[in-house]
Amino acid sequence: MFCGIYETLIKYANCILDMYNGIVFNMKVFITGATGFIGSFLVEALTKKGYQVKCLVRNSSKLNWISDLNVKCHFGNLNDPESLSKGLYDADYIYHLAGVTKSLKDENYISANVRGTKNLIDAVLATNKKLKRLIHISSLAAIGPSPTIEPI
Repeated sequence: MFCGIYETLIKYANCILDMYNGIVFNMKVFITGATGFIGSFLVEALTKKGYQVKCLVRNSSKLNWISDLNVKCHFGNLNDPESLSKGLYDADYIYHLAGVTKSLKDENYISANVRGTKNLIDAVLATNKKLKRLIHISSLAAIGPSPTIEPI
């Protein structure tokens, strides 16, 4: 299952980003969720293609999946607009993969997945006028588990 997701993600990345842009045009990518399973594979693929990759990481993040890659780590979080602005101001592309998929409190889903995404978009609008594309990859669990089988 995860291999299919990874392959689809990479194919999508190749459609959006010309494979030579990273080398020829020195393209910069900002990634949230880079230390997660899918995010770390995306980071690896983009660095291999020559993109300059900057990852938003929390102080508590485990960097073992990206520590051997040629990336810059920007410490901050989605609920800190100042850290977002400082991290993404020069990005050509943003991949937003960060999010909460498991939590005991519903508020944690809203804080990370709704307000965090809004903060990211607000930071882009305020500080980055050269952004070519923001790609948002989410989860079925973005607003928490469904209490019933009814659609949201």
